[in-house]
Amino acid sequence: MRTFLAIAAMASAISLNAFADDLSANTSLADNDRVVRSVNLEDLKAIAVAEGHTINAIQENGDVSLRATTPDGLIFHLIGTACETEYSDDCLGFMVQVRYDSDEDVRRLGSVVRP
Repeated sequence: MRTFLAIAAMASAISLNAFADDLSANTSLADNDRVVRSVNLEDLKAIAVAEGHTINAIQENGDVSLRATTPDGLIFHLIGTACETEYSDDCLGFMVQVRYDSDEDVRRLGSVVRP
């Protein structure tokens, strides 16, 4: 995860047109030598692919967002924040969201433990 965040911090803000169905990524955008001042969809795609994740969907949570899956099946979202401000046409940040769904064992345990 530390490597993932380090690459995320170094992703560049090069403006490229993205098509809604284009799940490919230019991983050179995740180069460790780049200084990041803002991010766009291409940057988020590069971060996910450079870490070996699979992009499943783009633009589900706004123009600068994607849903991806780690090699072990964890689904996460990268979502651009503070987008199209007076300071930048791109996003000034992004957040990573992961939702954990309980399985049957967790639901059963929860019902047993309740006071």
